[in-house]
Amino acid sequence: MTSSLMRTTQTTGTRSAPSRWPTSFRENTLGPLRTLEVPLRPLDQQHRIAAHLDQLQIQVDMLKHEQANTAAELDALLPSVLDKAFRGEL
Repeated sequence: MTSSLMRTTQTTGTRSAPSRWPTSFRENTLGPLRTLEVPLRPLDQQHRIAAHLDQLQIQVDMLKHEQANTAAELDALLPSVLDKAFRGEL
């Protein structure tokens, strides 16, 4: 996947600035990042976190579905509520 700012080379898996950027800009911006060490969690912990996030995503999807159903029900009720309001029945 190529982004507008960074692209991953397929051969090395490293990221580089687009070649249209001036070399000095690429080196000054990305140079410090090349030496940055990013600690990684143990693989089993990464799997637990991913599983938890998957469960949360399932809940989000269910809530979105429920919200869409509720919105449809409200849209269906709006005309009758407005009718009662105009007749002074509310």
